[in-house]
Amino acid sequence: MEKGEFPVKQTDDVIQPANVNLGHIAAFLELRQIGLMNASQMWLHTDPVSQGRDPGVKQKTEGIVAELTSAAKDYGIDARGAPTEQGLPPASFQRFLRSADVSGVVITDHEKEFKNRYYQSRFDLPELVDAEYDNQTEDYISPLAKVLTNVTSVLAQSLVNLAMPNGSTTDAPQADLTLTNQLLYCFLYRPNCTLLRKVLSVGNSKQLSNRPYQRYVGVYTSPNSITHIIEKLVAYFLGEEISAPTLSDCKNPISNDQIFSYDWIAGNHGNGTCWKSYTYKTPALSPAFVIEDWASTEYSTWTESRWTAYSARMFYVASTGQQTILLSIGVIVLLVSMVLVYFVNKKSDVLFSQEEDPY
Repeated sequence: MEKGEFPVKQTDDVIQPANVNLGHIAAFLELRQIGLMNASQMWLHTDPVSQGRDPGVKQKTEGIVAELTSAAKDYGIDARGAPTEQGLPPASFQRFLRSADVSGVVITDHEKEFKNRYYQSRFDLPELVDAEYDNQTEDYISPLAKVLTNVTSVLAQSLVNLAMPNGSTTDAPQADLTLTNQLLYCFLYRPNCTLLRKVLSVGNSKQLSNRPYQRYVGVYTSPNSITHIIEKLVAYFLGEEISAPTLSDCKNPISNDQIFSYDWIAGNHGNGTCWKSYTYKTPALSPAFVIEDWASTEYSTWTESRWTAYSARMFYVASTGQQTILLSIGVIVLLVSMVLVYFVNKKSDVLFSQEEDPY
């Protein structure tokens, strides 16, 4: 973004989306952990340093907090400002504040310590965040779905009011509880669900797993099924269906156009339909690896250990019956040997006696 290469690096003779830089960011609104909102309590964290340096940032930040607090009341949520002196929790917003003073709020379900001790670990299971779908159908509405729907509605209403101060609150979209629940069901319990089957291609929709995919995001080279699924979901919700009778017809008529993407998805009936959208992916790569500054203190340079090759050795193990027979024979031979040695030793004077020479 600082180098003018976001979302894509500009190329001559190619139709591309406009670049976005720090000057285009009026405010920052970030969601972190919100799954365990006890008593429907939501915490709003702000940065004291940037507000202390720039009165304009402070005024705009206070306006965002006030708008979120007001909208939260309409949905039975108690939105409170976290103590300013404690600063921000771990958040992406911090990285932007290192480059410019920007108004912003980080929304969490905790005031200080994390409530979900297993956040983003292998133990971060659905049942720990009130999203237990075992032995349930897609129609079951979990408690977490209700919480997320209310939070989403608060954000939607606040964003509309902040973007259009003179508009009507009736213009704010309402989050769909059923859709929220479907997303949770698909990601946390069974990817082979109705929603994902229709947003993926015909071939990929038939290969969806009945077990949840790994949500861990690792190093840049690691493939991630969740990333691909989210891209297709965004394309489905923000795109539109166009007329294309076959897969070969579902393509951009302008060869040098990088703004629109065309996907052949399964659709509602599973037979395939063409979908046009504005979605595309950008590499989630630290600038340190782009400029090859491995000792950078400005950009993150964390790495992971990984195995490039796998090997296995197999050992033959006898059956239990064969092991028992071998042990029994060994014990019998041992006992017979002990008895035989005992009698040989006892009769050794007879067995090994020497006759006297008569001469």
